[in-house]
Amino acid sequence: MVEFSGWFFVLLANFLVLLVVLDELLYKPVINMLIERDRVKLNSLREAMDLLAKKDAAFESLKRDLADAHEQAKKEYMKLKEEGVLKRKEIVEKAQEEAIKKFSGAVKEIASEVDKVRSSLKTEIDSYADAIIERLVYERKN
Repeated sequence: MVEFSGWFFVLLANFLVLLVVLDELLYKPVINMLIERDRVKLNSLREAMDLLAKKDAAFESLKRDLADAHEQAKKEYMKLKEEGVLKRKEIVEKAQEEAIKKFSGAVKEIASEVDKVRSSLKTEIDSYADAIIERLVYERKN
């Protein structure tokens, strides 16, 4: 059989002591460090996923806000465009009314001038006719 010498028990005790000492001084801190690193990595990954979800939610919210702002701007543009068309129509109508008033005033003025000229020409024609008749009568008498 196998013979055990005294050194065997010393070596066995040495091995067990070293195993306990190395476990306490080396293996446990390394294992704890690896466990902590995994925990930090998982927490960081969770935080990154949360931040990505927040980013996506914020981006969607921004897109909705941008679409709402675009729609609001479009409505405002159409409203201002309609107001501009109405204002332009109003200005054109006022200008047309003013032009018609000026034109009718000019027509009345021209008509009154024509009447004045006719009346003055009538009196002049009457005086010229009287003068011509007098000359003709005077020439026939002579």
